[in-house]
Amino acid sequence: MNGITQSSPTSTLSDAAGAPSLADCMQRLGPNVDNTIVIVPTYAQQRYAVTAWAAAMGAGRPPMVMPMQTFVGHLADALFSELHVVADDEAQLLLEHAARDCGVRLGALGVDIRFLHRCGRYGIHAQNLADRPEYDEAETRTAHRLRRLERVWSAYRRRLGADSCDASDRQRLIAAALQKGVQATLFLRDHATPVRRLILRDVVWLSVTEIDILTALAADGWDIVVHWAAEPPWIDDAHGGEGSALRYTVHDVNLHDRTLESRSLLTLRGWHHVESTHAAASPRVAVRQFSTPSAEVRSMLAAVKVAVLRHGLRLSDIAIIVPDAAGYEAAIRSMARTMGVPLTGGEQVGVLTSAPASALLVACDVIVGGWRRSDLDRLRRCAIGNAAAAALHDVVAAGAALRIVGGEGADAWRAALQARCDTLERRVRTADDDAAGELRLVHAALQSVHDLMQILPGMSGPMSVHDVAERLEATMDALDLGVVAQETQRLAESYQRPCCDVEALQAVRETIRRYASVLATVQAAEETFVDHVAAFRSMLARVRVRLRDVRLEGVSLLRPADARGRQFDLVFSPGWTEGSFPSVPRYDRLEHDLLPYERQLDELDMAIDVVRAVAPGHGRLLLSHPSNVDDAEVLPSQFCALAVQHLAAWDGDPLLDIDAAAMVLSVDEHRLFTGGLRSDTQQRGLSASNATTLSSDNLAKHLERALSPTRLDAFGDCPYRYAAMHLLGLRDESRDDDTLSPLERGDMMHDIVRAFFLRLRREQHGEIDEADLATALRHPIRLVDFEPERLYRILDETADAVMSTLNGGHTFQPSERRILLGNADSPGLLHRWLAMERAQAFSGAPLPAVFELMVNATVDCEGLVIPVRVRIDRIDVDHTQTPAALVVIDYKNSKASIPSKQDVIKGYRQQMPMYVLAVDAECVRLGIDAAVRSAQYMPYGTKLYDKTAAKRVPRLADAAVPMGATENVAKMVFDEDLASAVGAMKHAVGTLLKGDFPVRPRLTSTCERCSYNELCRIQSLGPG
Repeated sequence: MNGITQSSPTSTLSDAAGAPSLADCMQRLGPNVDNTIVIVPTYAQQRYAVTAWAAAMGAGRPPMVMPMQTFVGHLADALFSELHVVADDEAQLLLEHAARDCGVRLGALGVDIRFLHRCGRYGIHAQNLADRPEYDEAETRTAHRLRRLERVWSAYRRRLGADSCDASDRQRLIAAALQKGVQATLFLRDHATPVRRLILRDVVWLSVTEIDILTALAADGWDIVVHWAAEPPWIDDAHGGEGSALRYTVHDVNLHDRTLESRSLLTLRGWHHVESTHAAASPRVAVRQFSTPSAEVRSMLAAVKVAVLRHGLRLSDIAIIVPDAAGYEAAIRSMARTMGVPLTGGEQVGVLTSAPASALLVACDVIVGGWRRSDLDRLRRCAIGNAAAAALHDVVAAGAALRIVGGEGADAWRAALQARCDTLERRVRTADDDAAGELRLVHAALQSVHDLMQILPGMSGPMSVHDVAERLEATMDALDLGVVAQETQRLAESYQRPCCDVEALQAVRETIRRYASVLATVQAAEETFVDHVAAFRSMLARVRVRLRDVRLEGVSLLRPADARGRQFDLVFSPGWTEGSFPSVPRYDRLEHDLLPYERQLDELDMAIDVVRAVAPGHGRLLLSHPSNVDDAEVLPSQFCALAVQHLAAWDGDPLLDIDAAAMVLSVDEHRLFTGGLRSDTQQRGLSASNATTLSSDNLAKHLERALSPTRLDAFGDCPYRYAAMHLLGLRDESRDDDTLSPLERGDMMHDIVRAFFLRLRREQHGEIDEADLATALRHPIRLVDFEPERLYRILDETADAVMSTLNGGHTFQPSERRILLGNADSPGLLHRWLAMERAQAFSGAPLPAVFELMVNATVDCEGLVIPVRVRIDRIDVDHTQTPAALVVIDYKNSKASIPSKQDVIKGYRQQMPMYVLAVDAECVRLGIDAAVRSAQYMPYGTKLYDKTAAKRVPRLADAAVPMGATENVAKMVFDEDLASAVGAMKHAVGTLLKGDFPVRPRLTSTCERCSYNELCRIQSLGPG
């Protein structure tokens, strides 16, 4: 059954629930979704679902999309205003102290806070643990462990207190309140209408408390539909009972009975099925064994390259689903950087691995570890700044030169250095020049030891939690971690690299505060600094921060659960090995005592999630496993045999047969293979002959489109970058924040200037046909006819009107208005621009006449006919000459973005020559007696107090034409300069038409900022 409901949902809700995929579900919801929540399996589906809705609706406010735990949190806020939910890392800290109070080592029980959450999903709590039948037995190991767990769990509950709970207790409290008749009135996004509709998509199973919550909400009048995740074909076989394919363990238990149990529980409580769907076609699957995990990953990434460049797949169509995250994920990320395969996913990273956390924890190790030289060297390599870095460098250098290992603290270092200093001073008195240089090194190291003792003092004896928190904060400040994090973040953003040092530093400080707050609340006994640091490290290990936006589209690297609700054309899933994954269950721990077969169930769900992620029918699933791990032979997982047996298997897959050793991984590695030591960066890149994506037909269709200056400039900067952008379809991801990008600000200023001039023209000439080029040229605007005060008043009114039509969700408007229109101390950018325009008008410059002109023309480029499509910001006209002289103008945000005259003439920037040819061709077509005699840039500026920004900059100009208050044009010869630029344009277009896209950056320094600089490492893809 596809869906199940208890109430009578609207037709829209039922239709959306019956959609085959999450994207289809979002598209069928329609625009009226103010009171609807869509529950998705994990956080990874939130952006995916909202994007699908926005693509279908085009505009509007999307529905709320969230995982189940977030929805439960909203319900808790609506029902319990005073309830405090303890975070998992804080709960783990309390649990460890509760175990210590009970004289139990928590690790011996195999228990952590996630284990308690899993027990809560099955309805097992500290209150009912003693009622289990195992207690009736004699002193068995199980009964003994359960008694110890009950003591620890009860002590943990006491430490939480009456006004606090953890995540699993929160669900139980909500279900109990709803069953007692308490109404859950849920308002989100400040809507006047409460949420009353709920869709749960791609559900694998529901816990007892979740079923209680949903049933109570449905009884209260909510429209709720539960949509079950599609199941692979073998699940239907498993439901048949005897002979089931999923008798997955030696205990002969059908491991997917919990999904059936969830459906049965809902049916018994009055829910009914709303729709059935036919099983989709099975995906194709192939399995391949490799010698080692390294060879497996290398071949898989090589296959990704070929899939993109030869078979036409987009990077977003490919996923790598890693069942064993601990081993394979790090190896894939590392090797992907080497092989130039961009990855997405992993937007959240652990704080523990960040540079600020590493520096702090290594400093703690140095404090408590006795100043070993290896510890000091690790701290020196961490991201620290100022005095500490210099001091550590001197101490480590002196220790290495004098072979001081350390281990007895700062006093031992100082004594060893002083002894060496005395010896060297005696040698210096005998005129030993070598000793003099070494003595200077030792003196510097002695001073550095003194400095470090102020930064990293020794710690001994019991300490209160507040003293430890202050010591940790002081250590971070002494190491200048805040300054270093800001600088690292700045460099990462300038090179478009993902980085989270600033966020990680804030998370470390917040964790220190929470660590002290939690222990102060429970009045924990004083402990040594070593014990505090160990507990703090354990708490920090559970904290994650979000990476800044990844700079380009890439292959999705996912965990199996994160793939729920999404489908891909090609799925790689490496690492399916017995003993490594699925892991061998252990039967002597509480996990098996309380939750039998839970680990096997999780592992089976992972396998099913992998299959669900493959697009039905045409999708391909490529499984792989190594034959050796750490020089030990391993067997393939049962999942490999299961998938081949029940899915549409076929003999092999050409992608798995790629010889990764033949793939040249990078420029440097290519030089190692070939022995070449050239310093250039040119590679073969792509050509129409070696990749079906760039076949002759596809390339011809692409080049039939009219050329634009942006596309031609991109090809000139680097042909491979052009291919990656326009032929492979890769795109940079935009930043989602509350500020305007340069493009958005430029568009807004264009709109303001255009509306300003059109209003002036209506006052001077009445209504005219703005689309008619000839009419617009006959009615230019004379700024000298308007009083200055009136011009500035019209400009202010126009700016306010344009900004008021933009998205009101942004908070940029007040600051942008100040930048554009200024304040009492300084005129804004637009006011300075208008002052410049009036100066131009009084100096006899051509008059503004045409705005935002779109031209589709065919131009003759020295015999080469080129279709072009351009949008020209503005055209001025001088009717005192015959034919009329035209000036094409392009607006720029800042003067720094204007290309040089040599870049224009030599063809590196094709915008102005293309504008001139397009406007001249349009005038000939329309029979207008006019010709372009100047091409200019007009910067507005980007800073409020930059008074030199508003000034025209000509790049092609005729000195005989009055240009007004522009920069000097005396050295410009319009016809000669234009001929040089057109000749360069002809060469560039001719090269483009050949269909060859080598890696040939015009300026090699631009590679560091290029969004496609990893892909250009793809070198050898077959013949040619």
